Amino acid sequence: TTKELSLYSLMHLEAGANYEISLWTKKQNGSASYADDYKYNMSFMLGNDTANMTDLYTETVTETDWTLRHTLFSVPSDGDYFIGFKTASRLANKSYYPYMDDYQITKIGCMPPTATGISNISADSVEIHINGNGSAWDIAVSDGNSNTGNVYRDTVTTPDIIIRGLNANTEYYYTVRTICGSEASNWMDMQSFRTQCTTATLPYYEDFDMPGSEYCWTKVGESGNMAR
Repeated sequence: TTKELSLYSLMHLEAGANYEISLWTKKQNGSASYADDYKYNMSFMLGNDTANMTDLYTETVTETDWTLRHTLFSVPSDGDYFIGFKTASRLANKSYYPYMDDYQITKIGCMPPTATGISNISADSVEIHINGNGSAWDIAVSDGNSNTGNVYRDTVTTPDIIIRGLNANTEYYYTVRTICGSEASNWMDMQSFRTQCTTATLPYYEDFDMPGSEYCWTKVGESGNMAR
């Protein structure tokens, strides 16, 4: 059978308010032969009683480094609710060791966008689309997986914005937050995209030693990843 651990607390919540629940998690670091055993599922749960809980969010914890899990939620009416989290082993009759820290629930005044997307990726530009309430947003584009905004950062008032001046065949990371007057929402989780390669010209030479050169080739036929 699957082994589970559930921890809930009773909390008064208000209808019409938006909340964020968050928890830092990681899995035990063990030998490669037990790597799958130590993975576990983690869920945020909400309900009027502990026998009838609603799953707000579920994800498999695979990281051995601390990783933040979070989600937004609301309730239909004012009242006292049980809220917390549940962990469960992924494999039957297997022990697992969940690591958890810094559990937090906060009331959110300015909601982040509900979603973002990208389109029209070229060798030097990308179009970012923002979905959600609001009329102004901060956009940050970085060349690393941290919100430095060293490539592009600006406040925009249109939900569709084209970012130009990018380098070809380069992986970029972007994030967005909502601006609500003098208040700003939390930044969304960072997403990545890669710009297209430039059109090759003659004479052409490829030694396959340059990192990223594999992205400029299209594999046709046999499935699988291209390896350099």
